[in-house]
Formats: sequence, structure tokens, C-alpha cells
Amino acid sequence: RAQGCAVIAHRFPDRRVLGVVVDDQDFEVRIVVAPDMGALHDLHAAGDPALMAWLDQAAPHLSLIIGLLENILDPQTVILGGKMPRAILDDLIGRLAIPTSVANRRNRALPRVQRGQTGQESAAIGAAALPFFNAITPQLHQTEDQSTR
Repeated sequence: RAQGCAVIAHRFPDRRVLGVVVDDQDFEVRIVVAPDMGALHDLHAAGDPALMAWLDQAAPHLSLIIGLLENILDPQTVILGGKMPRAILDDLIGRLAIPTSVANRRNRALPRVQRGQTGQESAAIGAAALPFFNAITPQLHQTEDQSTR
């Protein structure tokens, strides 16, 4: 069973390396390579062994991080999104085994983790929202500076 996992976003002239799966016991390296996200979706639909191994390796690490975030921030839900095809995100979310945290509540209105609904443009939408956030958020640090004068 593979132990180490690294995701890299290094572009080649005609392909993108999307994931690297390293089996520490056999010293085997399998690389998930696809020219675009559509091809990655096709690899997932075909059950590509390297992609499935990457999902198997990534899920426990992501589960641990989500559990830590829940204990620190106590969010209502954690949303995963970005450029990854929806089917792969759903598969990854299905593989999560999040440890017990403060988010384990009986009457939850939302699941602990869900796929974002803004699709592959979520990073751009978030960046576009920052000027609005800065404009409407009170600048409390400026108020404190003025009150000490």
C-alpha cells in the first residue's frame, strides 16, 4: 500500500502532471498525467489505477487536516472546490474518514464536507470578492489607533 503522496502542478508543453503516487514499499512511482481536466475526468471514469491510488492516499491526509480545521475554527461545513472535476471531488469526499472533532453534532444542518457549487472558477470568484470584502469590513485596527491619540 502506498504511503507517500505529492501533488504537483508542473506544466509540460502538452501535458500537465496532476499527481504523483509513490509506493514506499515497492519504490514504484505512478504519475497521473492528463492534457486537461476533461482527460482527467475520463481517467476517473475509467478507474485509472494511478488516479485511484492517488485518491486513496490523499483522503486520509485531507481527513486529518479537515479534523484539525474543525477543531480550530469550528465551521458549519468545509467546502472543497477548484479546478478538479466534480466527479473526482465527490469521490474524494466519499473517501474521507474525518476524525472526531467539535463538529460532530447530532443536529447538523449541513454535512461536514461538501463540494463547492461555484465550479472551476471558484478561485477567480473568491479573488473578485476581496475588494468588496475589504470595502464592507470594519477596519477595527484603524479605530484602535485613533482612540489612543
